[in-house]
Amino acid sequence: MRLRSLSLRANGIGADEVDAIVEMVRTSHSLGHSLTFLDLRSNALGDEGCKALTQALSDHAQAGAPR
Repeated sequence: MRLRSLSLRANGIGADEVDAIVEMVRTSHSLGHSLTFLDLRSNALGDEGCKALTQALSDHAQAGAPR
């Protein structure tokens, strides 16, 4: 089974917890997952958390792009 969609909406995720999500995104591609939907609405990720997550998602998208 491959992880494609993950909803963590309104789970009380803050800046301290976002590191675990960033790591999950970074390693998901190497595990054969192709995450296409991640819902983090209604959480308090903060500016730095959003920046780290954006970079991880960008890296994930580039890793899955055809070469």
